[in-house]
Amino acid sequence: MALRFCPEAKIVNGDMEILCNMLHIVTEISKEKTAIIAKLILMNFT
Repeated sequence: MALRFCPEAKIVNGDMEILCNMLHIVTEISKEKTAIIAKLILMNFT
């Protein structure tokens, strides 16, 4: 399906375990940073 939207895409085999671990790490970082950024934004409006 991806090739239908982007025919220039290169499909490579990956390691699902590594992908899941990296996704978990990125999600955790995002959760932490989003809370901090939201607080800073609210501080700018007060």
